[in-house]
Amino acid sequence: MKLKFIPLLLLLPVLMLVLVGCGGDSQPLPAATPTSTQVFLTATPIPSPTPTQVPSAAAPVPTSTSTSAPTPTPTPTPAPVPTSTSTLIVAPTQVPPTPPTLTPARPTLALVDTTTVPEGQVWSGPVWDGQHIVVTYARQQALWARRYDRNLNSVGDAVRVTARADPAVTDHKHIFLNGMHFVAYSTPGDAELYLLKLDSDLNRLGFVPVVEGTTRERTNDMLLGTDGQRLLVGRFCPCKEAGIGHVFTVFDQNLIRVGSEVDLLEPRHTNMASITFADGAYHILSFRRLRVSDQSSPSSLLQLDVDPVTLAALGQGNIVKRHDTEFYHASTGLVYDSTRQVYYGSYIRGSNMWGAGAVVVEVFDAHNWESLASIEVAEGNRPHLALVDADTLVVGWDEPGVNLGVITLSTTTVPTSTPTPVKSADATIPTGAQCEAGASNGKLPANLDSQGPYYHQIYRAFSSDGLTFVPENALLLDHASVPDATLRPNGEVWVYFVNGVPGKHGIWVAKSSTSGVWDIVDCVRLDGIFNANAVDPDIVLLSDGRYRLFYYEGHFVGSRPPSEGPHPIFSAISEDGLNFKIERQLIAVETVTDPSVVQLANGRWLMALSQGTRTLLADSDDGYDFELTGVVVELGGVPELAILADGNVRLYVTAGGIKSVVSGDEGQTWVVEPGTRLSSPQGEILADPSLITTSDGTWVLFYKMAPPPSPPQSG
Repeated sequence: MKLKFIPLLLLLPVLMLVLVGCGGDSQPLPAATPTSTQVFLTATPIPSPTPTQVPSAAAPVPTSTSTSAPTPTPTPTPAPVPTSTSTLIVAPTQVPPTPPTLTPARPTLALVDTTTVPEGQVWSGPVWDGQHIVVTYARQQALWARRYDRNLNSVGDAVRVTARADPAVTDHKHIFLNGMHFVAYSTPGDAELYLLKLDSDLNRLGFVPVVEGTTRERTNDMLLGTDGQRLLVGRFCPCKEAGIGHVFTVFDQNLIRVGSEVDLLEPRHTNMASITFADGAYHILSFRRLRVSDQSSPSSLLQLDVDPVTLAALGQGNIVKRHDTEFYHASTGLVYDSTRQVYYGSYIRGSNMWGAGAVVVEVFDAHNWESLASIEVAEGNRPHLALVDADTLVVGWDEPGVNLGVITLSTTTVPTSTPTPVKSADATIPTGAQCEAGASNGKLPANLDSQGPYYHQIYRAFSSDGLTFVPENALLLDHASVPDATLRPNGEVWVYFVNGVPGKHGIWVAKSSTSGVWDIVDCVRLDGIFNANAVDPDIVLLSDGRYRLFYYEGHFVGSRPPSEGPHPIFSAISEDGLNFKIERQLIAVETVTDPSVVQLANGRWLMALSQGTRTLLADSDDGYDFELTGVVVELGGVPELAILADGNVRLYVTAGGIKSVVSGDEGQTWVVEPGTRLSSPQGEILADPSLITTSDGTWVLFYKMAPPPSPPQSG
């Protein structure tokens, strides 16, 4: 969903934003004052595909009761929303409250089930792939995998993931990232380390050596972590005088090495450790004997932080668990729970520093590593962890055999000062509406995507300059994603969004009320039909009072084609903002989503499109035939275009929160605006900006919040 402004006569602009599932219109935004001169784009020309027009007629007259083919008419020209009829809707009477400080509550852990993996011999590396627990394990020096549901019922047969021609397997670590499995494994002899890439169906995508024939390091007991973009592989180095720790190698997701290897040998830490990424740094949970020369001295748990860029230690580390007689070791599991702001660590408690003992899972405060709770699972060795949907923890361990356990997590983060929000509107069907997108019968399917819109929520924030926003901290819509707001002539604020409730997927509308409650208006119909595959709305109010909707149509409901091909962007026209007549396809480009469209002062139209982590620009003379300009902003995710009062164009993007760049030459070059417009202090995904302005010049930013991706788990 994007923000869009159409500046015309007497500076009476229309705010037009296109976000993934949102649009908006309003008065002109204040002029940007760029404080940076950095150009942040590439201008490599991109071939523009020839769009397939659907239907072939251009710019039809929108008659909501007509069922005949559209009649071509001159292209409608958007005009500003009259400021004389605009009323203040959401201007705050005081600065909205700052976000509450979150204090981790002491959680309750309960072991509810365990199982033994058939034929598994050693190493239990579980991950959660969004639908199943996938555990990798070694059997006869080959690597295998099995799937389980949340109740530890086996799903399908075991799959061998190393080939017969591959080197034999001893030890391994396993993470799941962006729909792919990555496994680092070592070989007998402790001198080789390999990195394996599999798709979500466990088919091989790549295989590369990390190191072969090393005599300096030990490749068993490796580390495998990720910052969400790159892979970090660590191999243990007992390097004596130089230190004791790990040697790190960085790979991208295509298994291509990035940069040089880095030694992290101080502060000294052992093998059989674990690593995770949270709050902008890597975190290692290891162990060591405090009095190295005293073999009877118990080993203690050690936590240290690592800079994600330099891979140098941030400080000297902290002892987080020690005992006068008990040994803590094999701290091979560590995951971060952003909801509760805690780490879950798994380790062995025993009578010596090696071998089997009590498998313990412990909860640590993410701020100070204070112990909050713990649970003893079983007798075993080498425990690994995976977080499932933030309410269930899976632990895997071996010795004897390969085992899995499910731990339920009760309690959530408790705000120390929580604003009292008005009751939010759940994104469900209003009475009498006929907006069905699938036969869910209101039940959540077992394979519901944990990162999908069902888990998204819509909020808003306020600003006086469009650069610094203060969140309201009141939930507006639940199970709703990609908002796009518009200010209607009668003063109502309508928010177009993608409904995340199963069976209701598609574009819907909610509106504000004087009581502060947001009411669901209805679903959006295209040619009289509720299209569950239409998403990412961007709504524009035209000068004649009609509404123009830009959107992306994908394959979310029903059968999927063997190959998606270029992603089409459409427009539709409506008199009431609910019943739209499809105009035509405007452009189609590989893998793009989330259009945002504005009309420039010279009459041309500018469109921003999200393509992964970058933003593509396209333009058009008439608002219908769009072609890529060749300009690429290498910063991306759900763009939002806005025309400022001085004629400059601002582009808001999702990149670790909401950031912005500005253009003074109609989108040909862009300047990064320093700082972040809005971000989440608790690590949730904050994305999909949509903007309107009120009659007093207040900027109102609508955005979605979503739980972070399930943390990649060390296996």
